[in-house]
Amino acid sequence: MMKEQQPVEAFSSKNSSSGVCRIFSLVVGDPMKEGKGLGAKTTYLIQTEVVKSGFPETRIVYNSRKRYSDFKLLHDECRKLTSSDFKTIFPPKSFKKFNEKLIAERKEAFQHLLLEFVDNPVLLNNQNLKLFLSIPAQTHLVPPSKHKDIPSSVKFKFSSVLKNEEMKYTFKQFLIEEHNIEPFEFLESCFQIQKQGSILIEEFDRLVIQEFVEHGSSREINIDNRTRNLKNTLSTQTDLVMWNGQLESVLQPATNAVKLHLKTDSFPRFVYNWPTFKQFLSSKSDAFIASITKGSPDSQQALIFV
Repeated sequence: MMKEQQPVEAFSSKNSSSGVCRIFSLVVGDPMKEGKGLGAKTTYLIQTEVVKSGFPETRIVYNSRKRYSDFKLLHDECRKLTSSDFKTIFPPKSFKKFNEKLIAERKEAFQHLLLEFVDNPVLLNNQNLKLFLSIPAQTHLVPPSKHKDIPSSVKFKFSSVLKNEEMKYTFKQFLIEEHNIEPFEFLESCFQIQKQGSILIEEFDRLVIQEFVEHGSSREINIDNRTRNLKNTLSTQTDLVMWNGQLESVLQPATNAVKLHLKTDSFPRFVYNWPTFKQFLSSKSDAFIASITKGSPDSQQALIFV
């Protein structure tokens, strides 16, 4: 049912944008009745999400609210600027402008039209289109990426999420969305100790035991009792604890169990089902994709992460 509420602010974003931004998504929704009597009208919320170039990438959402006549003016302007016809037919006028079926049909048509506009290189950086979407004039837009299909026969290397910084960052964003970032960060902590070869007992207690291992810790992970009792087995006669001979025999089974869970459960959903990973791959070269898939040689083994 159409909602009656106060109009939202015409422009809002997480932060201001300039430079090169890729259109990530564009959605028309939230039809709202504004005004009363003969002056009443229906407006539609347009949410445009862009990805600002750089690493890590920055996502910005621009909101604008427009009525039927606004869409008509933009459509007429775009028709003048391009010789090609649009696939989507602009919805005709109707006296039943508050009919819910009509509003739903218009909403769908408006979204398809806007997607055609931003996919057209002639229109994409038109100032009237940017103004319509509440995108700053100085922003240079590039069209939405075309997703690369990922055949199920392609096997990605789990080790790539540690050795490649962009892969690691993207995988961690996925785990954060799943509220399951703690196991991976536990692995990262253990991997750093393994690379260093040793760690101060106080630092190990703070970074690993208190953070992930102790019962009741805010970031407690599911591991075996032997690992949980590790603190009691460490010698207190020295300030330094070594990986070889002390930590390895206890932590290696725990890291293997955590890694196996991530590798067989979270990682497949990340690479085959998460839309953001497909967006990530769409901007990468075939050589990059080959480097993170099985069958390509590892230049350096990632110790725990293989």
